[in-house]
Amino acid sequence: MRLITHSGSFHADDVLAYAVLSGIAAFDGASLVRTRDPEILSSARGEDVVFDVGFEFDPERRRFDHHMSVGKPMRDERDEYSRTIPYSSVGLIWRYFGSQYLLDNHELDDHLEFVWDEVDRSLILPTDMTDNGMGTSFAPTSLAVAVDDFNLSWDDPDGSKDDAFVEAARYARGLLDRRIVRAAAVARAYEAATSALEAAEDPRVVVLPRPMPWEDALFRGGFDDALYVISEKDGTWYCSAVKTRPGSFDQRKPLPAEWAGLNGDDLALVSGVEDAIFCHAARFVCGAGSREGAVRMATTAADYGEELTSRFR
Repeated sequence: MRLITHSGSFHADDVLAYAVLSGIAAFDGASLVRTRDPEILSSARGEDVVFDVGFEFDPERRRFDHHMSVGKPMRDERDEYSRTIPYSSVGLIWRYFGSQYLLDNHELDDHLEFVWDEVDRSLILPTDMTDNGMGTSFAPTSLAVAVDDFNLSWDDPDGSKDDAFVEAARYARGLLDRRIVRAAAVARAYEAATSALEAAEDPRVVVLPRPMPWEDALFRGGFDDALYVISEKDGTWYCSAVKTRPGSFDQRKPLPAEWAGLNGDDLALVSGVEDAIFCHAARFVCGAGSREGAVRMATTAADYGEELTSRFR
């Protein structure tokens, strides 16, 4: 059994594709062959996989190249200029083998599809775009540049290009696995936050069981009445105002203007919450010493209107 790709310099797509394939149990013990020899490529049969070389895309024959001028495999997604995005070799390998990699290497419970999609969106798709000259993914810290650093230097003629390729793949697999772990955590947070949003007694005030990413669940789930989300960290109960939309600096309902920048007794006096700790000057977060205090602050803020404003003027 052979995993066959091109020889010479390597890039993020073929390195990451090999990282995926070599981590699949069914390919355990498969030999890596890096070549452009047409006879070796044409000899691939059965369980061999040929990727990023050969000018063929034929999943049934396990041929996963993307360099052909006709019949180039394309994604459904489009870039900011409405151009259809072509696959690179790792996009194809992830499409056909990514789920098996996840099953063989990670405990994902019921989140397999979510994690596959998240990794594809955040890591594989940008690599496809970079390899096809689309987008601006060549920042000094990008995966493409990091992998390129593993290629042999011009004054290292005696080094092994294949060894360098394997070393780069080891690095890329570590990054891939960390991205999977993070994606699985996002999936669990989405599930837990959705449960908290659905269970809220007051739909305007949501209390999370612990700190976690919650904006995806709130916005995707259509919880349009939610104004404040509460969670505890290091003994402080934080109340965060919900943004108007993802990425915005505006809130659906900022915390009361009279609270802005106040701390301790000053805030307790104005808010009516004895264990109030602080309110940020920008009115997007405040804190209390107890769950009850944070909920009361959130409820007061949710009820806050012109009559309360005038009372403190």
